[in-house]
Amino acid sequence: MSNNKFNKIPVFPIEFYEFNNTTIDNADLIERLKSKRNPAHGITSSNDVHDDPLFDDLFDWIKSCLADIVEDKRYDCKELSVTSSWSNCAESNAGLASHPHKHSMSMFSGVYYCTPGAPINFEDPVQQRLHAQIDVLQHDYEPLVTFPVQPGKLLIFPSWMYHSTDPHYENYDRWVVAFNTLPSGDININLARDSIANITIGKTNKCNL
Repeated sequence: MSNNKFNKIPVFPIEFYEFNNTTIDNADLIERLKSKRNPAHGITSSNDVHDDPLFDDLFDWIKSCLADIVEDKRYDCKELSVTSSWSNCAESNAGLASHPHKHSMSMFSGVYYCTPGAPINFEDPVQQRLHAQIDVLQHDYEPLVTFPVQPGKLLIFPSWMYHSTDPHYENYDRWVVAFNTLPSGDININLARDSIANITIGKTNKCNL
């Protein structure tokens, strides 16, 4: 290592938000989520979990977490509102996984973990980095970043990030609640003239298939 001084400059960094809840009874939450399972698609529920008063404890807390993000990012909008939400259950020893995907028509997406289980993976969004003209391999570089999961963890990330999950082979069911958001209320009214909006988020009642 030389004695040269240098600054490392991260360009276009991507920020995720992680919150942890220690008050929700996740075993009880799972029992409530079982009532929302979609008969046409047993591993997931309808996409209106947030509209059901049965889950106000979870989504009141999620709403407060989203408010923290609006404040931290200094977004010129009233709030980030949940537009759709659903539960997923990967049954024990089934090897169920999700393929790489993103969430359309959403600004931030989130996932709340009711149980431990298979981790979630995020792909490097800088695709050019994977197709370099001169490809010198890096010892510590991987095109995936993996986040372990634990009960009570809430992970919120930009919806355009491609993500997937590893196969779940544990001897217990893996339960999560996922959701999408959009900015709502008055948007950009203090900082812009040509891109202002007022968005009202209504209820959803369609199944997430």
